[in-house]
Amino acid sequence: MLELYAFPLSGNSRKAALTLEEVGADYQYHQIDLMQGEQKLPEYLQINPNGKVPALRDGEMLLWESSAIMLYLAEKFPAAGLIPVDLDKRSQLYQWLVWQPGTFNPPVSALNGQLVFTPAEQQNPQVIQELRETIMQNTQIIGTRLGDQPFLLGDFSLADIVMLPHLSAATDRGVELTTRMSEYLQRLQNRPSWQKISSMTP
Repeated sequence: MLELYAFPLSGNSRKAALTLEEVGADYQYHQIDLMQGEQKLPEYLQINPNGKVPALRDGEMLLWESSAIMLYLAEKFPAAGLIPVDLDKRSQLYQWLVWQPGTFNPPVSALNGQLVFTPAEQQNPQVIQELRETIMQNTQIIGTRLGDQPFLLGDFSLADIVMLPHLSAATDRGVELTTRMSEYLQRLQNRPSWQKISSMTP
């Protein structure tokens, strides 16, 4: 059985868990409590030497990095159709899998750090506003590529899964979306996989 090492509130963990749900895999969820520093324990460092979540075990194979885990699962369960057959669309998928952690994720994580992990008296309103503006600009990039399609590549794929956790978190932190992007996010949040994963708590 597949084994996922993750933390319920981690956006990157949610990407991996969502993919497991979407492919319909049987798996065991091992919670690694980031608040207690369990990701730095020696026994976990043998699984992921980076001391981060998520990580995936499949028999003797250990894999870390959420995008790598997502691609592995999508290829292991091709019937789920999460990777396009068409080369052009598949190339766009790879683009989003690189763009999300490199461009979209950092300001969302920084905003979360300001609003959740920084005492109110130490929060910087200017930094918070700048982060929200950066995230809004990034959502406009997504919206432009989305166009009138229901999903980024037309059909639901890993490109949508990789966006969902941090896009949802951004709106929770006061980032406003256009009507098109709000409808897109709602479509993603209505999926059973998100309903299950987003309800998990530490």
